[in-house]
Amino acid sequence: MKLPLLFSEAFEVPIWEMHQNDNFLLVSTRNDDKLEVAHHLFDLNSKTFLWRDVVFEELWWIGVTHFHDGIIVFHTFQSSENFERKSIFGFDVEKMEVLWSFEGFQPMQTDESKIYCTKKEEESLSYWELDIITGLSIELNNAPIKANKKDSPSISIAQNYPFHYVEGSAAFETVARFLKLKLGAKLVGACDYSEHCAKVIVSFFEETKTGLKNQLTIFDEQGENIYDEVLETGLKGLAADTFFIHGEALIFVKNRSHLTGLLIGN
Repeated sequence: MKLPLLFSEAFEVPIWEMHQNDNFLLVSTRNDDKLEVAHHLFDLNSKTFLWRDVVFEELWWIGVTHFHDGIIVFHTFQSSENFERKSIFGFDVEKMEVLWSFEGFQPMQTDESKIYCTKKEEESLSYWELDIITGLSIELNNAPIKANKKDSPSISIAQNYPFHYVEGSAAFETVARFLKLKLGAKLVGACDYSEHCAKVIVSFFEETKTGLKNQLTIFDEQGENIYDEVLETGLKGLAADTFFIHGEALIFVKNRSHLTGLLIGN
């Protein structure tokens, strides 16, 4: 059985990273030939791109620190040998303009509309709180207290993202036994697991002669396999968050460059 296709968007170069904020999905692609990173904003509600192929002055050494309330916080690097942030700046996705920028800020952690940073000047190190909406920065007297993270593998930090189970954990072994019985699969390394609308969704890895294979499989409430697809082959390493759910859509990337949404129900 094939689940209904909601959208399918192919890129000419690999997808490097994705960040979701409400109904917005930011897709960043990397063109190794041009040494260029481009950014594309997809509306998960209308299932269309609001804009595509946005690039900045720094074409290559650029990444995403945070995406919240329609503001993307980008950071730039010095080089491949020096991964300290050179600058950070806030970009409004609707106005399509840079709202603020700071040189020398090193992001430490994020908390919704706040980013906590360090700034090194000669021999001194200072701590700062940055409001991504207003661009207001406030120097702090002490380092910020890090937010507590849930350590339990049975609790997903973000409800629309899957649980990530690593090999050796009880949860991983349970999923591995299930897929061995149902598909004859031999799981290695880790898997992503979610239950949604009486369906079990698993993204798992198997060893092949050419490297790791990442496969997505879905079972209904009767335990029948209703969807099965290889996402990528020849992988050198594992990955996490290989799919996520937004409303009625199950969203994932195939073959590194194909953004796909299936109707999973809500």
